[in-house]
Amino acid sequence: MPNRYTNIHAAGDNPPIRLLYHSRSVVSQDLHHTIKHFLENDLTAEDAVHRMDSLRPTKREIGHGEAAETREQFLYEFWRSFLEIASEVPPEHDGQWKLINLILQLTRLNEVCGQRLVAPEYNHTHGLQQWVGLNSFFSRMYGASIIDWYDLAIHSLRWAFERQNQPRPSTALQRVNAAAQWMINAAPRLFRLTQTLATPADAEVLHQGTGFIALAELEYIGDVVFTETRWIFWNQLFLRHSSNQGDAAYAAYTQMNYADGFISTQWNWNPSQA
Repeated sequence: MPNRYTNIHAAGDNPPIRLLYHSRSVVSQDLHHTIKHFLENDLTAEDAVHRMDSLRPTKREIGHGEAAETREQFLYEFWRSFLEIASEVPPEHDGQWKLINLILQLTRLNEVCGQRLVAPEYNHTHGLQQWVGLNSFFSRMYGASIIDWYDLAIHSLRWAFERQNQPRPSTALQRVNAAAQWMINAAPRLFRLTQTLATPADAEVLHQGTGFIALAELEYIGDVVFTETRWIFWNQLFLRHSSNQGDAAYAAYTQMNYADGFISTQWNWNPSQA
């Protein structure tokens, strides 16, 4: 459903994207070059997919003195480079959706779209803006049912709202923005997890690590992935962190309300007491 956050950004022209080289491998450089021209509309999706397919070691011409990668090496380098590029695209840029559509057309690279479409390592040190972009990319894929895992969503929500020690305001804002991407792009599917039986892995993601506040009350603990009480807890904290109706936190709060039928607005809970 449209919201003020997305409408505000859609009203203006897309800002130029500066894609940085994170690796100097042949695969990384060629992939960077291809996606850059694709995002700048110099290449069609079909041409971009054809070029990416030609990067496979069985198809690429191997230079003198260059050793061909193994299949696993290629898949790792390809997917890592793709994610690094995706993280450079701001969440409000339509390049995010273009990359999603590109993923959908990678039928020639079935192995890339298979086992390597898994959660990245949780890295908060490579740049907060990039962390927001990465969450935006994966939340769109989850919302579109391209991927089924959601542990990055839970991780980002916990880092935004459940840390005992609050970071400096600029860091806290970007953590909230990263978590907000999941609700902006995938709130209906995430809300269904409040009625989905949890696995042992879910419980680990929700309770692992040190430095998080204790949510030990019975209403936070159940046999579902996360309870409605926890959903409402996150919803109200998005509202608390919103500074205006055009920011990502308010957009997340709004999309959660649409997804849950506005149950959060009927719950008398004061986030200042958390």
